[in-house]
Parts: sequence; structure tokens; C-alpha cells
Amino acid sequence: MNAIKSISLSFFIIIVMFPASSFSEPSKSIMTKIEASLAGKEISRDDAAMYKTFFLFDRSRLPARFLGEGPATPVKNATLIIRNLKRDFNSFLPQTKETLRPYLFKSKGTSYFPQESAYYGRNGASKIATTGGFGFDNYTVTDNFKIQWGSAIKVNPDYVANLAQYLEDSWTNIITGQGYKDPLPDNLLDVYIGATDHINANYSQAPIYPYIYGYVTYYGNIHVPYMVVNHEYSWVYPNDDPENRAIGAMKVTAAHEYFHIVQFAIDDREDSWWMEATATWIEDEVFDEVNDYFHFINRDDGWTKHPNVSLQLFNGSHEYGSAIWGKYLSESWGGVQAIKSIWDNCQTGGPNALSAINSFFMANSTSLKEEFQKFAAKNIFMNYSEGNGYGKMITHSSHSFYPASRNSMDFIGKSPDYLGTNYIHFLPASGTDLTITFDGDQYYRRRDIEWGANIVLSTMTGYSTVKIPLDPDQQNGYATIKNYGNYGDIYLVATVLSPTGITPLEDSYLWYSDYPDGVPYAYHACEDCPGPPPLPLDEFTNNDGVISGGGGSSGGVTGIGISGTDSNWSTGGGEGSGGSCFIATAAYGYYDEPHVMLLREFRDQFLLTNVPGRRFVNLYYRISPDMADFISEREWLKSLVRIMLMPLIGFAWLSLKMPAMLFLSLLIILSAMSAKLYYFKKNFKKQSA
Repeated sequence: MNAIKSISLSFFIIIVMFPASSFSEPSKSIMTKIEASLAGKEISRDDAAMYKTFFLFDRSRLPARFLGEGPATPVKNATLIIRNLKRDFNSFLPQTKETLRPYLFKSKGTSYFPQESAYYGRNGASKIATTGGFGFDNYTVTDNFKIQWGSAIKVNPDYVANLAQYLEDSWTNIITGQGYKDPLPDNLLDVYIGATDHINANYSQAPIYPYIYGYVTYYGNIHVPYMVVNHEYSWVYPNDDPENRAIGAMKVTAAHEYFHIVQFAIDDREDSWWMEATATWIEDEVFDEVNDYFHFINRDDGWTKHPNVSLQLFNGSHEYGSAIWGKYLSESWGGVQAIKSIWDNCQTGGPNALSAINSFFMANSTSLKEEFQKFAAKNIFMNYSEGNGYGKMITHSSHSFYPASRNSMDFIGKSPDYLGTNYIHFLPASGTDLTITFDGDQYYRRRDIEWGANIVLSTMTGYSTVKIPLDPDQQNGYATIKNYGNYGDIYLVATVLSPTGITPLEDSYLWYSDYPDGVPYAYHACEDCPGPPPLPLDEFTNNDGVISGGGGSSGGVTGIGISGTDSNWSTGGGEGSGGSCFIATAAYGYYDEPHVMLLREFRDQFLLTNVPGRRFVNLYYRISPDMADFISEREWLKSLVRIMLMPLIGFAWLSLKMPAMLFLSLLIILSAMSAKLYYFKKNFKKQSA
């Protein structure tokens, strides 16, 4: 592998002017397209409600512009989409309600839902099965579930047996093991194996489309929940199940959807993000071998790529990645009972997840504000029991030359929202002490802002966190790190700790913030400087360390000194993920564009891990900001630079994704060159003779 890295470094620098294939961006999901149309006022809220319903139950009625080409994006869970549509049902126009009613409110006891009751039980269990529902003749019964399916689909008996086992495993772990109340103590839970079938009079099967894992909802005329799961899972996201990904998907769907049933019994109006985050978290508690949740944390548009957005974001992806917050709670605060205690606090009714979480912390002599800062620091190194599967947290900027200064608005919409985070990476250079000054906007969009600013220092044995003391009125302060070369990596971790008015946009599936671009702040870092720079740090030129605006003075601003403690630490490097790819970002337009992320990953794995690579990166960081500014102001130049970057992107992709193929290709090329050289020398000798 080291040989491959060395060869990759050499060729990375050489191949700038050679062609490479391009890479396509991931397609937007149907739900994202509907939300974008709603936000852009292209469709009404009633239209959006109907299109979401058609997406779930009857795609033949969905406009073609939302369907797109190629395979659909899998939908982890439809439960909260359906809940929110039902919640807002009475606010829709009469004709909209007439359209939605047969999809959203399926009733027991009607002409096509005959009402029956019977007693079933195994191992002493005795629960009533109200077998109305979809009225299917095909069913199997366990201690706690009645699994049913229609005659229109063929269901493998092994599938039914596996599903029954996974549901009972979930019940045992959640009810018996973790102590939650059985949501249906006297009744079997109806579970339907569904397949594609839009609403019709016969209900030949429970309606669920491919690419939807499952959902939970209530019957229309009685407040009793039921579950629908898909009849096959060949199309699912990757997971680590030892048998196959379809089996893994069945397992986590059983646990996820059953925990939604439990949540509904506690408070079915709770915050959507919290319901999904904990339902995803509990998958790993029940079926630890599957690790389906890794995908939502470490994928290209996953949780670790967007730490700046709010913990509360509910957008069809981020809330599942927020299972990492559940991991922090359970691994730092007493195991699975921490989550249960918070859910017990949710029983007051209505969406109050953050209040319930803070109440839990207050009972343990801390607070949500304190713990979220610890959580943000922990995420740099992913110090979790399964942290190796979470990937690296993105950094928003990286510095190895000082002085260095930036305003977060340079990050193009990546400043932190409420309970969101930015990470700034500082690499050791030649100085002794490093002073980092932070200045957060204290009043933004009619709200007072409270910041958390922490310095995270990596050592040979782990990491330590030190708070920058901030003036409570100005939200600025500084810290000086003595002998900072004794540390491997140094991070500034900036978090917004005051609520920013996150509310749903009407009945939107997505949640929006008062601060869609985040709250701005600025920072300055200098080596062996005589004192902190003038405050406030209002404006900067990009990354050159020259303060161009502001004024005021540093008087009255508190600061601290941090002494380096581990003299055995070697300087120059570390394991933190790097920051800015200035030229690529300017060419492609935003920081987490897939091509830019690919180049950044190559830099982290192949350049920052060796001395020549670090020297190349340091040189790049020195000369690229001015070039990036020049490129970003000229559209024609952006296109040209994107073409010029393609060889690097192609080579980086091969290095990261197919190193063996790359090594073989290089070996073939070198062999061909050697053979050509040998042939040339042989002919040259003959001609000379």
C-alpha cells in the first residue's frame, strides 16, 4: 500500500495536463424534488401533499418531472411523512382532502375490512388478533404479531419466517430488555407484507412501492397502529449483515418500525428528527451486526459532510445520521437507559425533544449546551465503539501558515446553525506558541446568539478540549497554546448554542431554520504574537492573515494560556482530515461538491500521510487562495479549470477506489516503456555495428 501511495503522489503531480473521465453527481430524490418545487413556489402546499402521497402509494399519478431517470433513491422510512400529512389533513382544500382520504385513512370494520377477533398464543402468550385490516387470508401469528399478505404477491415462506423472528427479536430487546411499555399489551400488532399496488376496491395487497423500506401508521377509524414492510429488499443501501444486505435490511426495518410503534404509544406528536434518530439508533442495539446506519453518517452527502446544519434537521437523510447523537448519549450516559429516560421525559405531549434531552442532562448536573460541545469535539476523532465505520468529519478550513484569518461567510452557506458545528484545522508550523482568537456574531436576524468555541488538541493518548472564554456580551475571546508543536492536530470547534427558530415550512417534509446560511463568525491565528488582534474581527481578506476591517480593541476580552504537555509528540502531520481545496472549490462552486470531496479525500490519504505530500500541500495552500479568488469571479475560467482538473480527479478516483487496478496499470505502462527502451537500444546497437 505504501508503494501505491508513493507512485500515486508522483503521478498526481505529473498528470495535470492529461485527460480523464468525468464523474456524475448523485441524482436528487423524488422527495427532494418535490420540496425544492414547494420552496421555489412552483407548486402549492396542496400539490406538494398530493405528490408526496402519490410518491408513497400511487406513482402512476406522480408528474413525470419528479420521477426522473434511472433507479429511484431508497427511502429509509415513510412513517413521519405519513404522520405529518395526516397531522395537516384538515388544513388542505376540500378537493385535496377528497384525493388524499383513501390513501391516508384505511379503516377497520368496513365492507372490505371485515371485523373478526380470535385468540392466539405461544409460550403462554395470549393476545387478541383483530383480523379486519386488509382482510387477507394469508397470515402467520407469533406471540406479539400477526403477519399478513395478499394473494396478489408470492411470498417466500423463508421470508415470512425470518420476518417473524426479527420482529420478535425486536420486541424482546425493546420491551423485555430495555423496559419500554408494550404499546399493545392485549392485542397482536398487524404487520402487512406489501408490494406495489395503488388504491383499489379489492385491496389485493398492502400498498408500498419499491425503494421504501417500510412505514407505520394508524387505521382510519380506530387509534390502533399497524406496520407495512416491503416484500423484498434487493435494492437497499449497503450494510454489513454477514448473510446479505437484503437480510440486514429486513432486520433493521423490523427494529426501526417497531420502535416507531413504541414511540407512538409515548407521544405520536414528538419531533420528527428525534423519532427517526432514535429509531435508527435502536436498529444497532437490536441487530449490532448490520450497521445499516453507517451509510447515513459516512456517505458522500451524509452526516459527517454537513456538521454545520442543525441537529434538528429533518430532510430524509440527516435525521438517520443523527443516530450518532444517540450513540453519544448511550455511550456517555449510562447505556440504553439514557435514551429511555429521555423518551420518558417526552410524555408531556407535543414536540419537545430538546427540552426532554436538556431535562435529562440537568438531572445529571450538566446541560444540553455543555454536552453538545463535548459531542462536537468527540466527532473529530469518532471516538465511539463503532467509530471506525463513521468516516472522517469534514473540516471547513485548514491552515499551516500563519498568521491566518477567515470569515465563516467564505464557506458559502456552511456557517453553523443552531446545534451545528464548524471545524477549523491548524497544523504546526515553525513557531512556539499559537494564539487563536474567535469572534462570533452576537446578534443575528433579530436574535441574541450564544456561541461555544473550543480548542481540541490531539495527543499521543487521545485528545483534550479547552474552552475559549467568550465575553458574554460580545461573544469573542482568545486562547494561547504554549509549545503548540507538542500536539499532533489542533482544531477550533465553533458551535451555535442558542435556538434559532427552526420550524416546519407549512406542512413541509423538510425543516427550515431562521438561519439558512448559518450564523457568521471570524477567527484569527498567529504564531508567537505579542497579543490578540484588535476585536471585533468583522472582516478579513481571504486567508492571508491581514485584518482589513473591524476596529475596537482587545481590552476586556478574556483569554487563557494552554501549556503543551507531551514533549514526545512529533510535529508536522497528524490524522485529522484536511480543509480547503481552494481552486477546486472555486471551479465547482461549493465546498462539498462530489469532485472536490474526492480530491480532498485523496489529499488526506495520499498527501498528508508523508513528508513530500505535506510539502506539496503546504505550497498549494500558500499560492492557491489568490488563484481561487481570480477563478471564482470568471465563469468561463471555472469551466476551463474543471476540464483541467479532470485528469487529477480520474487519477484520485483510481487511487482511492481501485488501488490494485491502478498499480497494475502503472506496472503495465512501466513494463511497456521498459520493453520499448530495450527494443530501441537493441536496434541502435545493430545500426551502430
